Amino acid sequence: MTTLDTIRLQFPKDALKTYSRNDSRILASDKYLGQDYLYTQYEQKGLKEYGINRILVDNDKADITLSGKVLLDNYSKGISLDSINEVFDNINKVSAFEIDTNKAIDTSHILRCDYTNNIKPSYSTKDSVESMLLMRTANNTNVDVYTKRGNVGCVIDRSIKTEKRRLIMYDKPKELSLKSSSAFLNNCKDSNKVMNDFKGVLRVEQNLTSFKSM
Repeated sequence: MTTLDTIRLQFPKDALKTYSRNDSRILASDKYLGQDYLYTQYEQKGLKEYGINRILVDNDKADITLSGKVLLDNYSKGISLDSINEVFDNINKVSAFEIDTNKAIDTSHILRCDYTNNIKPSYSTKDSVESMLLMRTANNTNVDVYTKRGNVGCVIDRSIKTEKRRLIMYDKPKELSLKSSSAFLNNCKDSNKVMNDFKGVLRVEQNLTSFKSM
C-alpha cells in the first residue's frame, strides 16, 4: 500500500466543528480589501513535535500541513487509507481546531505530498547510502549528499522538460537519533518501540508538488 509522509491537505471550512479566535493557541487576523472587511484568518503553529506543521483557516477552507509523525507511536505505518482516521484523531487531541473526521476525509484535496517506502537492505543503511553516492547516471541526474537530515542520506535530482523529480534516501534510525527528533520522541508513549520499528530502515521519499506528478 502507498504510504505518505509530509502532506498538505485542504478541505472546506464546514468540516471544522469548533474553534475560537479567543483561544490563545490561535493567531487570528482580519483581512481587508481597502476599508472593507473580508474575513478572519485563523492560524495555529507550534505543533511540529506532534507532526503538525501548520493549520490555516481562511474564508471558506482549512489548510493543514503535517507529517507521518502525527501518528506518534505508529509513525512507521505512514499516512495511508488505513491510518487516515488515526491521523485526524491525533490532530483533534492536540490542536485548537476540532475536525469532523468523516467530513474532512470525504472532502479533502491533496495539494502536495511525499511518497515513502521503508526498505530494510541486506547490508547496512550506511553502506546503502554510500553506494548511492557513488552512482552517476545520465547527464540530467544528480546524486549528492542530503544535508537536511544531518548528512545521513543522499538525494537524487532528475530534471526533465515537464517537471523536476526528486528522490531522497536516508538512514532513518540515525535521523531519529538527532536532537531535532527528541521532542517528537518525548511525545510518544513508547519511544523505544518507534526506534525499534525503524531499526535497519533505509527511508526512501519522493517529493511530489504538482497534480500531474501525483
